[in-house]
Amino acid sequence: MEAPALGLPDLVKPFQLYVHERRGVALGVLTQLLGAWKRPVAYFSKQLDQVSKGWPACLRAVAATALVLGEAEKLTLGGWGSSRPLSTLTKRGT
Repeated sequence: MEAPALGLPDLVKPFQLYVHERRGVALGVLTQLLGAWKRPVAYFSKQLDQVSKGWPACLRAVAATALVLGEAEKLTLGGWGSSRPLSTLTKRGT
């Protein structure tokens, strides 16, 4: 399977950030709506530190979200104000 091609971010439109943690790695996809489709504008992958790797799954998900959110802020110029809101979606049951 191949990841979809990235689109250019539109700083006026809202972003959606999808985050997942697996085996101590924080994974994320930053998307924006293009018509009815959620088009990816960035992919993120970052190792959790040794301390957070030992945490329960629910806390690893929080740590992963914090890491990926920090990376996403660089692409969105650090702002999530009313003109550029962010939706962070996490996997249910985590």
